[in-house]
Amino acid sequence: MAMPYAVRCSRFTVNRSLSLSLVLLLGFVSCVRPPGDCGPCRDRAAKNQDPNATGDPTCCLYGKTRPGVKTRLDGRVAETSGLVFVNGRLWTHNDSDGGNVLYAVDTTNGKITQTVVLEGATNVDWEDLTRSDTHLYVGDVGNNQGGRKNLRVYRFLLAALQSSRDTIRVGTETIAFSYADQTDFTPREKHNFDCEALVFAGNQLYLFTKNRGDYRCNFYALPATPGAHVARPLGGFDARGLVTGASIHESGKELVLVGYGRNLNVFLWVLSGYGDNLFLSGNRKRIKLGNATRLGQMEAVCQPDAHTWYFSGEKTPLTRARLYRMDASKWRD
Repeated sequence: MAMPYAVRCSRFTVNRSLSLSLVLLLGFVSCVRPPGDCGPCRDRAAKNQDPNATGDPTCCLYGKTRPGVKTRLDGRVAETSGLVFVNGRLWTHNDSDGGNVLYAVDTTNGKITQTVVLEGATNVDWEDLTRSDTHLYVGDVGNNQGGRKNLRVYRFLLAALQSSRDTIRVGTETIAFSYADQTDFTPREKHNFDCEALVFAGNQLYLFTKNRGDYRCNFYALPATPGAHVARPLGGFDARGLVTGASIHESGKELVLVGYGRNLNVFLWVLSGYGDNLFLSGNRKRIKLGNATRLGQMEAVCQPDAHTWYFSGEKTPLTRARLYRMDASKWRD
């Protein structure tokens, strides 16, 4: 949703009802971050570099590498919340109450070139997109207060996107789910069952949580087939912030997570060197992308090729909705 975050600090909380403008007026906000699980890193470019570092996985922390602004986005996707490439075209959507519509966006000028209406689907809180070889998946997985019992992922056939019509109408199938380890559905601000990121890999969906309670990120496996399912917990790590989007490379060998953390600093986690979709068993790199007061509220990431990452940031009181591009090659293992 627009402005869903809260900056939890030592003396007070800046709730989502306050804008980024107010955060600026308040000045520096002294916040407390939970201890990290990153040890020393062998990479000379990392801030936590240690030539004697041993062990695997390696967790490396890097300074700021700001992505370049590609273009402003059409006002109809001011609350862009998910990204995916299909047949050379970039698709996005709005989040909560943004309609059951996907939009194809021209990456050169941000204009909308095509729309898809998902029949039988409701946008309670759409948060991310992913795809398989045959289907596109839309995650209605946002859970700001932790009390939702109608979490959904919608899917439809990719073949529908081959139509040249300006507006396409597609039928959808529903994957309903709950979290295996959630027993308390009392609405509250601090909890660990919000989610804004998912990917498809190995015939399953993987969900990555936006933990408002402890700033970690947990991940779950979910069947990618229609029906009512239970998402199984598979582990987690200290994300040092709130994860808002995910994308997996077509090779399946690299996963990226975008989000924002302390003082609204935007970050990117690059996970690689893992096997069998055990995403935390390999290397982890955390890259600072800048601050949300300049970049906007970064909500989505995707990888159209081996050299490129695209990000989208939704509109805030200080920024327009924008599409960003970044060279991924320097961060490859």
